[in-house]
Amino acid sequence: MKVSLNWINELARTTLSAGEVAERLTMTSSEVDGWSDLLTIDERIVSARVLSVQPHPNAERLRLVTVSYGSREHLRVVCGAPNVEVGAYVVLALPGARVHGRGGWQLLKEGEIRGVASKGMLCSLAEVGLPSSGEGIFCFPAPVPVGKPLAHLLGSDTVLEVAITANRPDLLGHVGLARELAAAVRKPWKEPTVPPVPAFVGGTAPTIRVESPGVASVHTAHLSLTKRGVTPLRILARLQAAGIRAIHPVVDVLNYVMLEYGQPLHAYDATRFGSQLTIATLKEPVTFLGLNGQSYELAAGDLVSTNVRGEIGDIVGILGSQEHAVHEGTSEILLKVGTFPAATLRRTGRRLGLRTDALARFEKFLPTGLAHIAFRRALELLQEICGAELCGPTAHYTGQEGAGGMVSLTFHQAEQLLGAAPSPAETRTILERLGFAIVRMTKSGLTVRPPYWRRDIALPEDLIEELARIWGYERIPSDLPVGPLAAPTAGTPYDQWHLVRRGLARSGIRECIFHPFASAAELKLFGLDAPALLQPLSSELAHLAPSNLIRLVLDTARVEPQATAGAWFCSGGVFPEGIEERTVAILIRDADPVHAVRLLNRAVAGVVRSLGYRLDMSPYSSQPAFLEPGEAVQYRAGERVIGFGGRAVTSLTPKARNAPETLLAELSLDALASLPVRAVAIDPVLDAPSHTRDLTYAWDAPASTILEQLEAVPTPPGVRRSIALVATYTASEAATLTFRVQFTPMREPISETHLAAWMRQFPKPLS
Repeated sequence: MKVSLNWINELARTTLSAGEVAERLTMTSSEVDGWSDLLTIDERIVSARVLSVQPHPNAERLRLVTVSYGSREHLRVVCGAPNVEVGAYVVLALPGARVHGRGGWQLLKEGEIRGVASKGMLCSLAEVGLPSSGEGIFCFPAPVPVGKPLAHLLGSDTVLEVAITANRPDLLGHVGLARELAAAVRKPWKEPTVPPVPAFVGGTAPTIRVESPGVASVHTAHLSLTKRGVTPLRILARLQAAGIRAIHPVVDVLNYVMLEYGQPLHAYDATRFGSQLTIATLKEPVTFLGLNGQSYELAAGDLVSTNVRGEIGDIVGILGSQEHAVHEGTSEILLKVGTFPAATLRRTGRRLGLRTDALARFEKFLPTGLAHIAFRRALELLQEICGAELCGPTAHYTGQEGAGGMVSLTFHQAEQLLGAAPSPAETRTILERLGFAIVRMTKSGLTVRPPYWRRDIALPEDLIEELARIWGYERIPSDLPVGPLAAPTAGTPYDQWHLVRRGLARSGIRECIFHPFASAAELKLFGLDAPALLQPLSSELAHLAPSNLIRLVLDTARVEPQATAGAWFCSGGVFPEGIEERTVAILIRDADPVHAVRLLNRAVAGVVRSLGYRLDMSPYSSQPAFLEPGEAVQYRAGERVIGFGGRAVTSLTPKARNAPETLLAELSLDALASLPVRAVAIDPVLDAPSHTRDLTYAWDAPASTILEQLEAVPTPPGVRRSIALVATYTASEAATLTFRVQFTPMREPISETHLAAWMRQFPKPLS
């Protein structure tokens, strides 16, 4: 956002340089990206007063104008502007001045125009490089000293580029930034005085109908313009600083108030639009002609303002209509100021490709109380500049918005969190300068009511952040605070989640991170349903993902399309049946089906084993559409079902000449977290070798059954024993399973005699 240094210093009652303002704002609330000086106006462009106006002898549309630009200095110039009048205070460019014409910047020279010498030029603001709101030369609305350079009348200015964060809509205007600056430099702050709405007896008030939820407030006034106003130079200079083009005194005033307070405003030509206003969402698509001359196709659900005839006056908060826009002949206006649903406006603007200054502010959830202040300020300036008078009482609509509550803070909390904190007196001063009302203050703490523009303040930590940034982050000591540490807790869901992640990573599986969204087409591919988002970022992110497998399979194939072998996993929250659940998804691709199965089983078993449990598998009764029928298994740990796995259907397998085996598994982290963590005793191990033996059996029973029989054999004393399935053989009808038994000595080395005796206790293997 462009910020005028002169304006913010004036409001904050400071005289800081651009660098000083940038440093304080950056250290407290908003980063300043840089600054630059405004266009310097030539010193030979001065103020002057028209003494006489005579017809040109050789041109009907030209006139000879005599002006005074000093106590005794008169000059005659040729002028073709229709609005030059005797007594007017105008802008005069003397010979040698740098002025802007149709061909760009050029030096003004003395010359003859239709046979008459002209020793200068009466200028419009556009001809001196300023925004112009009308045709003809510029006439000062009030007397000014003659002969004074225009640059001195305007005052030089510097424009700062300030980045406003989304949670601080109160900083979208100069008043809010000045409030922050005053607090940052410890200056007393006083809110600018805005007069109340003028009382009016008689007449008819405008009518407001709101037929859309989310509209928090609307304020309207029907005004007649009693004089042809001229936008004052101070307003034009500040519009120029913000990069806004001057259009019409009424529009200039509304843009000025928007820059001042951050609240957009809108005005209709009341003779065309009327004084009956309806704000509603469209029921069906319509074509809309904007004041920028372009046509837009509005869709059902877009928020618009209409009159009694159903004509659209504007896309609310975004763009006005060309038909009802304020123009040079406007004699009456209908002023509208309100607070509207940010999400609706943002969606409409994104779809139409429109990005306006008003939308940039509305989409940050403007505080409701700001609309009435901007409404009163606009009435004040319109009366001053355009002679605006009320045609009837003003009208107001207030929707439903929850009132902010009070927040309490103890001084000990601030010191404990920051390591150091301002004194109670400093705390009170800082919060009051930021607009907080002190409801109660004791020796131990205080209770405050946040101002209407700080809806982001709800917790004691929010108040501590306010204190820290204004008191000064640099004043917080770098030494760590000394105090007792809480005993670490074990077995929390967070701990178990990291156990799972570390276990999979140690197995050689790469971790991926994805967002939890999916498109309708992706859901259809996996045969899943999911709730649609009300405000999706795009059509590709329109649904909450019901499974982490969607992103893992599709995005892995997209990022690594040539990978025919590999192992990946991702974890996070997904939303099966609309309820959030944390899961971990595993993807295995390998050209060797046996190796792929072994790798997947080893990964899942490792996860379960890290929690002190043994993995059990059984056929999966709830067949997912994305797994091959009859090839899905259910994983269990103890008595809990923890997930499922199986072979992916062909449509999810990479299209390659040697299509790899694609295996998928998804484990519920919530189910794993519900398992009590079993402590694993770690005994000292002697520096003696372990002994392994392999046992091969006919595959005439499930592998889990044979494994249970082997583990039922008592473990010898003084050793640690492990049994694992290491190989399967299916090349012929005589299928076999091979298990590996490992004995690790705990006290004494293992002799061959003992080893042979232990092995004879197992069921007799195949020879």
